[in-house]
Amino acid sequence: MRLVPLFAILGALVLATPAVIVWWTVRLRRNRRLDDEKVRRSLGTLYDHYRPQVVWYQAYQLTRRLVIVGTLFPLAAADQLATLPLVLWLVCVGVLTVHLILRPYSHKLYKILEAIGLGS
Repeated sequence: MRLVPLFAILGALVLATPAVIVWWTVRLRRNRRLDDEKVRRSLGTLYDHYRPQVVWYQAYQLTRRLVIVGTLFPLAAADQLATLPLVLWLVCVGVLTVHLILRPYSHKLYKILEAIGLGS
């Protein structure tokens, strides 16, 4: 029973991380500070590979992984192993569709490699 508060805090941190990344990158973009040298050194890895319109895509990727894991474990724990492949397939098709619509990467090679990775 003592682990419940620990898991609640951990869950809150895991869920809050993508929200903080979106807030921070969108705020920096609005203030036109994404190209500042200091900001680029400290936070550039979160948005350097993406087009300026989708600087929040790293947060989307974290959320995507949370959805996949959040789908996998409850279904596996509830003995719903027969529906698990279908549900995960639907999630993967949805994620691939979002990727193909947004085309978030600034380099063509990254776009191709990500589409191959999501489609496999």
